[in-house]
Amino acid sequence: YNFGICFKISQEVFNISNDHEITAKQATSKFIEEMNVKARKIGMMNSNFVNVQGFYHNDHVSTPRDIALMMLESKGYKDMMRIMGRRNFECNIEGVNARRIKAITTIENSSVDDNYTVLASKTGRIPRVTTNLAVIAETKNENTSFLGVVFKGRTRYEGMRQLFDIGNTVMHSKTEVVP
Repeated sequence: YNFGICFKISQEVFNISNDHEITAKQATSKFIEEMNVKARKIGMMNSNFVNVQGFYHNDHVSTPRDIALMMLESKGYKDMMRIMGRRNFECNIEGVNARRIKAITTIENSSVDDNYTVLASKTGRIPRVTTNLAVIAETKNENTSFLGVVFKGRTRYEGMRQLFDIGNTVMHSKTEVVP
């Protein structure tokens, strides 16, 4: 799946025709390079991507601010929001061991779901952070959207709910919040 995406994008980036072959390694390398270029363009100055999947790697780093910028950027892409908001999906794996797999997201958690509608989410593992969670959500009873990023949370879902609850309380109070 990732190779197919990398190959299509890399052909355009390499400016080559369909009859010219590039290797999976070349496509992947170029895709990662472009991921880092895009990250810098949107202001993610403290992030470095080293694989297309976002899997754990010692050199794969980011910050809560950078992840928030990435989530904000994703709001501009309807297909990306649709994919990031799904609870489960199926996809085909091609190659020697071709198969169809079903994946269920790990974002589903009652501490967030009881009060908020998740529009998009991203989980991950970053060195020295362990786990992280980024969510774009709306309150269920109002038309208020929130973006939250939680790093190093043992209970990241509960932390996200608390973060959204605080934001919701502040939005409805007359207290001025100074950053």
